[in-house]
This record gives sequence, structure tokens and C-alpha cells, in this order.
Amino acid sequence: EKIEFYINRLGQVGLKDGIRWRCAYTKEDKAAKELFKSFIENEGLLASEDAVGNVYGKLKNSIDYTDVKKILVGSHIDTVRDGGAYDGAVGMIVGLLAVAENVRKIGNPIIPIEVIALTEEEGSRYALSYIGSRAIVNGLMENELNSVDEDGISLKTAMLLAGYDPDNIMQAKRDDIHSYLEVHIEQGPVLEKTGNKIGIIERINGIFFIEVEIIGREDHAGTTPMNMRLDSLVAASKFMAKLPEVVAEISNSATATVGKIRVEPGSSNVVPKKTIFTIDFRDIDADKLTQMSKAIQNELEQLKPLGFMVNCNLTASELPIDLDRNLVDLCESTVKDMGIPYIKMNSGAGHDAQIFAERFPSSLIFIPCKDGRSHSPVEFASNEDVLIAVEVMSGILRKLAW
Repeated sequence: EKIEFYINRLGQVGLKDGIRWRCAYTKEDKAAKELFKSFIENEGLLASEDAVGNVYGKLKNSIDYTDVKKILVGSHIDTVRDGGAYDGAVGMIVGLLAVAENVRKIGNPIIPIEVIALTEEEGSRYALSYIGSRAIVNGLMENELNSVDEDGISLKTAMLLAGYDPDNIMQAKRDDIHSYLEVHIEQGPVLEKTGNKIGIIERINGIFFIEVEIIGREDHAGTTPMNMRLDSLVAASKFMAKLPEVVAEISNSATATVGKIRVEPGSSNVVPKKTIFTIDFRDIDADKLTQMSKAIQNELEQLKPLGFMVNCNLTASELPIDLDRNLVDLCESTVKDMGIPYIKMNSGAGHDAQIFAERFPSSLIFIPCKDGRSHSPVEFASNEDVLIAVEVMSGILRKLAW
């Protein structure tokens, strides 16, 4: 009942006219964080935020943890545009309930644990993913703060408007982390199809993200002959149609997606002068990702002799990363001891765990989601599967922290 209540309450935040969207430094983001703080307090922990808006649930200390490295457990609080109620939310709620349950039953741990709700993992407002986790692990760069959303609002301005001081962002960076643990819905069909309840992740795909701008010439839609146009959208469309072939020539396991397109001036009777779009491409092999990046940019270069200007900006290049072997083994032994059916697998989606894994031991566990659907309003995970995740995380934390 508590699982369903927490997920449903959080799922209502950012829901308008049937479309759910919680992105960084908006009123919906603030409302979700305040709500999750109330969940934290309800479970007997202390709620706080850091300089970039990550929400923490910390133990009410009867032990001095000042010089002890902390275990973080949680996930992200934001959603994609028109997203579901389970992506990210499950990991936060599982972490909170697992920590609270153990503390109630056996008292405070030897190694301190902090529940965390991370800000802006999805990158749905800015062309920047993992803002919260990257602020903790390495800190944000000045040029990243100058990134703008589709309304021209910079990340720095958005932070100020939301009550955060961009000059203080390095205060979010931490060196005192023992490990990071995350539960997430699979966002794919493998667990459901195979009848397994837990997926233990060994490796996370690398993700490259390119913003492309093709500039042609605006002309009158009725008086400019087809063979005399520099239509940026037609040029972009021809490239997009060829993209799967470009990627497949390098890797049969890679994915490539054009998920966001903007056309300017955006009038029905004007030939599009400018087309701006994103390319998200992923693979488990770092060398192949680099090859794909070059091949994509080489393909776009073919438009220049036709009279188009082309600008490409590689805004993210997260390499594939192996998760901590000791934590993988610990997760596996815990699930085995509980008799829960599981498999070991790789993750095609990116997660905050891969950012933490750059500097700290990290683990990632999947639970099934219905029909493998995610980044969609139909996204769903059963209460029973979420409860299994709480029990598994409780067991892992007992072995790790108590």
C-alpha cells in the first residue's frame, strides 16, 4: 500500500492534460522535491537539498559519521516529456523504504546510508543529462551552465529562478562516497519475457549525443521551384533516412535515434531555412561509438557542397562502463539467498549509476516493466515487483552497511 501511495502521489506531479513532464528547475520539479522530502520525513529520516537541487534523506544520527564514507541509494526525480510514473521514481522509493525498514528493525548502520533523488537525469530540458550525478561526481563546467533550453533560458538562469546559486555548484561535489546503489525499471522486455524478477547489471552502454544544425535558405513556398530550393528539412530528412544504414555498417548492436526536431522559421508557407535536431546513438563498444560519431559527421559533411551550412556539436560522450564487480557479486549472492529468479545483463539505457561508476563503486538492478514499455504514459511496474526490489535492496544494504 505504501509503495502504491508513494508512486501514485509522485506520479501526479507534473501531470497536465494527461501529459507528465518534470524537468529541472521548474515549478513541477520543485513540487516533486518537496513531496519526496515529505516522504523522507514520513519514514523517519532527515530531508535536505544540495547546491544543485539533489534531495537527500539522511539518518538521524546516534553515531558520529563525520569521517566515514557514505553509501548512496536512489535514482532520479525528473521525467521525460510525456513520460511515465515509474522511471526514476521506483529507485528513489525503493531506496527510501529499504533504508527506513532496516533502520526500524536493526538500528543505525556501521556505514552511513543516504537516500538520494537526483536532479535532471533525462536531459529533457537541456541537452545535458545527469546534471545531479555529474555535479556530485565531477562538478559542472561553466560552459554547461550556459546551455539554453528551447525558450532560450540558460541553465544558469533557470537555477537562479529556482532559488539555486550557480556560483555555489561545486559545493555539491563529493569525495566521501563509499558506493552508489540504484534500482530501476528495465525499460525493455527481457525480464518479463524470461520470467526473471531481477536483472543485475554488469555493464552500461556508452551514449553519444550530437546536436545538428542544417542551414539552407528560406523562400516562398509557392513561387520557388523545387529544383531551386535549399530546403534544410528535406536535406535533414534524407540524412535521417540513411542514419540506420550508417550505424549498421559499424555495429549490429548499436542504436541511433533522432528524437527531437525543430524547424525555422516554422511557417506553413515558407521553405525551411534551418533544421535543428538531435542524434542519440549507443553501443557497448567504445571504439565503435567513436567510429559512428565520425561516420555520422562525415555523412553530414556531404551536404555542404550542395550549398548547406552544417554545424555539429557533440554535447555528450559517455563511454561504456563496467559496474563494480564486488557489488555485482554481492547483489547476486543476495538474490540467490532469497531464491528470486534473476539474470545478469547489460543496460542499453544510460543511468546515473554510470556517472557514479567513474569514481565510486556502483551497482544497478533492474525490475520488470509491463511489455518493456518506458518513456511513455503506459509505463508500469507491479507493486509486487517493486516490493521484491525493496526486499532485495534491504538485503544488500544489510550485508554492505550493517
